[in-house]
Amino acid sequence: MSLHYKHISAEEDQMRNLLEKGEYPFYVKSIIEKKTKSGQYDMLELELGIIDKNGHELRIKDWVVLMDEMAWKFRHLSATCGLLDLYEQEAIESNDFVGKQGMVKINISEYEKEGESRKVNRVADYLAKPVIQPQKVDDNPFIDDMIPPCFT
Repeated sequence: MSLHYKHISAEEDQMRNLLEKGEYPFYVKSIIEKKTKSGQYDMLELELGIIDKNGHELRIKDWVVLMDEMAWKFRHLSATCGLLDLYEQEAIESNDFVGKQGMVKINISEYEKEGESRKVNRVADYLAKPVIQPQKVDDNPFIDDMIPPCFT
């Protein structure tokens, strides 16, 4: 007799811990100031807590290199975290980001490791738009659509 189990494809297996491409609310869990591997540029390594469409939190790392060609990304990060005033005053510090919330655009990147194709989420951009908050449920813990209004 065969076992009863849910069959998943190799593609489903690769996607099981990934967010779908799209926009998500996030918060900054931690931030570390570093140098790039070449040692030429300063960069920020961020650990983001991203909330998926089912309310589950996934952790994603992002690196913001503080160089001219990537200046847009640091500005967008500052804007979505509500730190644009400090950014404009050139008074922003890395710790200012910890705990801040914003919106992020996530993509899926593919790479090869040890001859195997793999997928990983990457931050495409930080979005200067309001954070999408989950809808508040009515304070009444007992809600039943099947009870006619005249009985509630």
